[in-house]
Amino acid sequence: MLYISILEDNPTQLDQIQQAVKHICTSNNIDYSVHGFRRTDDLLTAVPEPSASNVFILDLEINGHRNAGLHVSQKLRSHDPAAAIIFITVHEEFMYLTYKYRIGALDFIAKDYGHIEQELQKDLLHVNQANLKIADAERPFTYTDYNHTISIAFNKVNLIESNPHNSHSAILSTVDHKQRQLNYNLRQLEKMDSRLLRVHRSFLINPHQVNRVDLRHKIVHFYNGDTCPVSRLHLSHLLNIVS
Repeated sequence: MLYISILEDNPTQLDQIQQAVKHICTSNNIDYSVHGFRRTDDLLTAVPEPSASNVFILDLEINGHRNAGLHVSQKLRSHDPAAAIIFITVHEEFMYLTYKYRIGALDFIAKDYGHIEQELQKDLLHVNQANLKIADAERPFTYTDYNHTISIAFNKVNLIESNPHNSHSAILSTVDHKQRQLNYNLRQLEKMDSRLLRVHRSFLINPHQVNRVDLRHKIVHFYNGDTCPVSRLHLSHLLNIVS
């Protein structure tokens, strides 16, 4: 879910931005909650726990203070490094200050251009897609072993190789160099979890653990020092994902 906070002192404009956010999220099946604030103190009092799902849409000028939104954004960024910050303002000349103060704003939308909703849609879709990827990566790898369901954090999975002594099983290697036997072949595992990437007839990998690919020798190097071969057939697909 995206937790969206809007800071805008003009009640009409605040309502317009809230309605735009609601329209964007409902039209694109984005799970969300939206909260409007007209005072900086009210926003800072209601700041949620830090999360990449937080989105702050800020007007730079609040109650006559031309850089009030900038000062608020500094406090928000200090509290929540992963949040998305979007500025909506008539003062485009303040844009360079967001870089000077290391705010790391996602976007800077001019009020007088008449395309606020279109720009907000691009930004919210971007944040939502990034969060879906994070959620997908955090979903555990789950399998059944003799009627017991076993889950492993997917970011702990390094690679899975076919068992040379048993064609009906495979060997899972974790990032901490531990191994366990799975009573599935690679084809079955591919169907069980689409995040596993085939790089060789004998290997599936977690692409998020790839450090680099040796193109000359066609070797995949993992962050933990492990390696495995990559076939010419799967090389281009691997490079598209990890590059």
